[in-house]
Amino acid sequence: MPTVPLEELSQYIDKPTDPSGWVLIDQDRINRFADATLDHQFIHIDEEKAAQTPFGATIAHGYLSMSLISHFLSECSVVPDNAVMVLHVDDRVVATHTLTNHGFVLLGVEFAQDFHFVL
Repeated sequence: MPTVPLEELSQYIDKPTDPSGWVLIDQDRINRFADATLDHQFIHIDEEKAAQTPFGATIAHGYLSMSLISHFLSECSVVPDNAVMVLHVDDRVVATHTLTNHGFVLLGVEFAQDFHFVL
């Protein structure tokens, strides 16, 4: 994750960063996440049954998608020197698409005027 002096951070406001790299969400990743969270709903792990749903395939857990945010931020975000990034997710985060098995996902970042870092 690129670091910059705190006084230079304002140069990044309202400017998009380069996006992160793509991450493949395959069935193995979905299954391992199901095991870790004990969420074994058929829509996540049963490819045959999930194929009969409107999605046409298994889908990733919403929390699997969310859990990748810190990885993506480490690839495409900047932080002040000597800062530790703590991810705070609130009710303004909305999933606009379903991520199906063998889908790819990436993230782009743009800092808004009201961002803040606690140092």
